[in-house]
Amino acid sequence: MKEPTRKFETEAEWLEARQQGIGGSDAAAAVGASKWKSPLELYVEKIGLADPETQKANSEIIRWGKRLEEPIREAYEEETGRTVFKHGLHLFVSEDQPFMMCTLDGSVLKKTDDKVGVFESKNTGYYREREILEEVPLEFQIQVQHEMAVGEWEWASIAILLNGRKLLWLDIPRNDEFIKAMTAAEKELWDRIQNRNPPPVSTPFESAGKALRALHPVDRGGVIELPLECLAMDRELQRCKDELEEWTAKKVMFETMIKEKIGDNTVGLLPGGNGAYSFKQQQRREFVSPATSFRVLRRMKK
Repeated sequence: MKEPTRKFETEAEWLEARQQGIGGSDAAAAVGASKWKSPLELYVEKIGLADPETQKANSEIIRWGKRLEEPIREAYEEETGRTVFKHGLHLFVSEDQPFMMCTLDGSVLKKTDDKVGVFESKNTGYYREREILEEVPLEFQIQVQHEMAVGEWEWASIAILLNGRKLLWLDIPRNDEFIKAMTAAEKELWDRIQNRNPPPVSTPFESAGKALRALHPVDRGGVIELPLECLAMDRELQRCKDELEEWTAKKVMFETMIKEKIGDNTVGLLPGGNGAYSFKQQQRREFVSPATSFRVLRRMKK
């Protein structure tokens, strides 16, 4: 069984070492396939400019993931009859691509042979069972392919605790063609990090805007001529603003008309059992501004 490249005494040392490369949990963001984080956000994290509140939230996610590893691992061992080996606080580092690293939730040994694979535990309420069984979420696949690339493992097994009440597990084979493309994309981002050359904004995430603010916190009074491509961006932006203004006006109009029909009642039922609206009294507590009372219109679930 392979031993980790580096082991750590404290979590702080481990977290600092993770900044020196791209880990398994970074891989989906690095290749632009994450639902939660853009390449630009990962870039900002790696150069040490991440928003402190975002870092705090990420650290909390990591801590809860670590807390739940043990019960997920135990349930996986019970269901599969396999043995999972833990490595403590550690990093495996790729010999071919030293910027690629990973921390495993464990190494797993099948009962049928002596081939050790990657064990990855996940706790999620975002996906439904059918979705996972039809296709392992792309971010999970990318993470374990990254980990297999780092340590030259041939297979991985993912144990997924779904909504805190059901365990699903799946084995995933190594995919060398995918690993080749993934490694190239990760290397491109890592070169950008080393050269302080941020990747372009390529996602609609609001958090990408936070990353940009971290990169450019103040204006320095200069004037530049924007590239030609910004003309098309400007036209699209103005079109979006015009459409947003139009649809916002329509939204307000229809909300007002429904409020008028509800009057001083609390709930309005749509004909034919097609749903309902609530128009309840809400309270805003007094902090800096005086306390106020107001009503909120909400579409109710069937």
